[in-house]
Amino acid sequence: MYRLSPVKRCQQPRVFAGTVTSLERRKQELLSFITSDEQERARKIKRKQQRETFLLIRGYLRSVLSPLLNRAPHNIRLAYGTYGKPFINEECPYQFNVSHSKDRYLIGVRANGSIGVDVECYRTLNSHPMFFHPEEMRYMSKGSGNKIDRWLWLWTRKEAFGKAIGEGLSERIVQRSIMEDVIAFEGKKYVLRTEQYASFTQSICIELV
Repeated sequence: MYRLSPVKRCQQPRVFAGTVTSLERRKQELLSFITSDEQERARKIKRKQQRETFLLIRGYLRSVLSPLLNRAPHNIRLAYGTYGKPFINEECPYQFNVSHSKDRYLIGVRANGSIGVDVECYRTLNSHPMFFHPEEMRYMSKGSGNKIDRWLWLWTRKEAFGKAIGEGLSERIVQRSIMEDVIAFEGKKYVLRTEQYASFTQSICIELV
């Protein structure tokens, strides 16, 4: 279980992380869960490998949500918010978020309260300063340790926070520092947790309720 220290046990999210390669063993089963609208979304993805990754992760997401909702995977209806964040299209206490990078996937699910997740595999990243708050830029230029690790630490937290509030990397998110583990935003509080490994970094953000 992914633990966020300031969060009570009852608010802890369920987190599922692993490699897309590992999902290949269940390919036939997972693809059978895919709905027609997801097939249509996949057709818009030009690269075959990216299409297959999208479908495998969506199939796995449905297998994760199925026992929680007590519903067959292919009968779960998903919709999309203004900024493209998927959610369950009906009255339901569960919220979820999904991220993947190269061969890694990360899924977070929780009952009540929003959630955002992001995973990035280790790579050279060239992001424009416009995406960062001045405090974050100072950390990037003067912080200790590997610069790419610092970049990934910031970027995944920024993405996870933006996804938790449902806006992605909007201007309001870009202008907000995510250096602290607890962030107050529009009368709500959000908790951030980041884990770094040799080949990838992942962050999760949840709303305190």
